[in-house]
Amino acid sequence: MPTLEADLSRIFRGRAVPVVADWYSGILQIPEGAHLYYAHIGFGGLYRYERRIEIEAGRIIRVDPLDNTERFLSGFKTDSLDLDYPIVNGRAFGIEPLGWLTDEGRALIKEKLGIRVKRRRGR
Repeated sequence: MPTLEADLSRIFRGRAVPVVADWYSGILQIPEGAHLYYAHIGFGGLYRYERRIEIEAGRIIRVDPLDNTERFLSGFKTDSLDLDYPIVNGRAFGIEPLGWLTDEGRALIKEKLGIRVKRRRGR
């Protein structure tokens, strides 16, 4: 992946580099690993792993690595597996425009649960 360099001293005039983002407090959510579910609604998709970083006034307070495997698999209901996309946590995956399972998501379901999820035409 190409890298880009920025001259932060030009962007943050009068501040020492590296710049401490002391104006920011919140949580950064960083996706990692296989993309299991795609949602065309911002950060609505699900990745196998995530890293959540809690920041207060520009300082890292806590870092939590998350494994979403069980969360992803736990929502499958056996009575809904005849659908093109199973019901997960009460929502039908694959109803556009909200989103759909990725190839990685289908592979994980087959590997862990032994269930083959049909791929919808056009995907």
